[in-house]
Amino acid sequence: MVTIARNIGPQGRRRRMILGFVLLALALAGAALLVHGGFSRGLRLALFVPFFGAALGALQGRDHTCVLLAARNQCEIGSGLGAVDDAWLGGQLKRQARDVLLESVLLATLATGLVLLIPG
Repeated sequence: MVTIARNIGPQGRRRRMILGFVLLALALAGAALLVHGGFSRGLRLALFVPFFGAALGALQGRDHTCVLLAARNQCEIGSGLGAVDDAWLGGQLKRQARDVLLESVLLATLATGLVLLIPG
């Protein structure tokens, strides 16, 4: 069984998931606008940014791991921030954050590539 280290609580997860889905909706709306508006494929590359943000938000929520907090060796405690004192936990959070970033880049690249394949 894989141990999941957590540096965000339920409220932080919810915020990140909501942000991820809002950014996904914006990315899809932007893709529809760019494809149906006849804009160049080069301009569609800009959709990488909202697709990346959407993936990052959703994956941080899924994995209970805020990338920024992991980089700072911090965690959310209630409504504030606290330091991660345990070396193993800090290392595990950094590994999870790296995985979240990598998956986010891959998903955003895939989504952007799919939009580039749409003729228009």
